[in-house]
This record gives sequence, C-alpha cells and structure tokens, in this order.
Amino acid sequence: MKKLLSYALLTAGQAKYCLPFRFPELVTALGSVRAETPRTSARISNNLRAGVVTREWEAIAGSSVILVSGDAPRLKGMLCEMAAAPSLWVGKKFLIDDPDCLLRDLALGLFPNSYIAVLSQALSASSQTYLMEGHRPAVALSRRLLTGAGGRVIVLRGFTLPLYLASLAMIRMLVPPMLDSAAACLRHSGVS
Repeated sequence: MKKLLSYALLTAGQAKYCLPFRFPELVTALGSVRAETPRTSARISNNLRAGVVTREWEAIAGSSVILVSGDAPRLKGMLCEMAAAPSLWVGKKFLIDDPDCLLRDLALGLFPNSYIAVLSQALSASSQTYLMEGHRPAVALSRRLLTGAGGRVIVLRGFTLPLYLASLAMIRMLVPPMLDSAAACLRHSGVS
C-alpha cells in the first residue's frame, strides 16, 4: 500500500458518517482530531485508535490536508470559529465531505486564500466511489489521499457539483413518466 498523507479531522455530529469510518485505510494517516467538545474528539480518536486530540487551531493547520466531515449545520459554527484566524489557513488544502453542498459556499467565502475540494458520495453501487470538485491543488492532494486508501474518485470540472446533482435529480424525475408514456402509447397501438 502507498504511504498516505497526514491529515487533520474536523468533525461534528455523528462520527460514524465521517470519512475515516468509511475508509479504514485512512486511519493510519490521521493526525489531529477536533470535534465540538474535547470529549467527543477523544471518543472519535479512541474509536479509530488513531489521531491526537487537539483544541488548538495551529495543530490542525500543521497537516497536509484538513478533512471536514460530519453534520453540516453543526460544522458551520466550527468553520466560522476557524476563520477568526485567517493567517493560519493561507494556502491550506481543505477536503470537505459535503454531500448536500451545504458547506461549500460557506468555506469558499470564509477561506478565500485556501484551496478547497468538495467531496460527495456518487450515486452508484460502490459505496467507495466519490465525486470531487474544487481547486486543483486541493483536488489533486485529496484524490491521492482517497485513492491511496482504496477509494475511487471522479473529478468534476470547477465547482459544478450542484449542477451534476441537479441533472441526476432531473433524470430520476423525468425518466419514469417518459417510460410510462411510451408504454401507454405501445398499449394503445396494439403492442402488448
């Protein structure tokens, strides 16, 4: 297996949905862990049997990649708290696990001098396939991190993930009625 990059984990909410729990191979590269409370951070670190609990933003900023994963509404407050020290995040690479694109625009606004990659689980049979968009340096590093852990990454151009997800929603909504209409036409024409 390839050597993984060091990354920090910033999480809130139910930890079982965090990326390291979905990719056990990522655990070996886990550096600093920060959750809403020190107790939650310690619990996550103990469950993963890796990582160092921290309350210091400097420890998070020392990692190659900052993985933001968890409950988006609860993570918003933590991201705003991080943004209070803007000099720490200049040139840093963020990987935001954001399936509903709730944190994407907030992160782009709060960290304008950082590189951001946004990750969303692809709608496929494989639970290890993800869609990724964002700034090239962050996408390249994040892609290396996930593929090194056994994941499959499909990179979208620019910040087009909401457009991609909208197209999937339209397909899901339009194809069944179209098939029903075609079947009705066939039935009325005498084909059974």
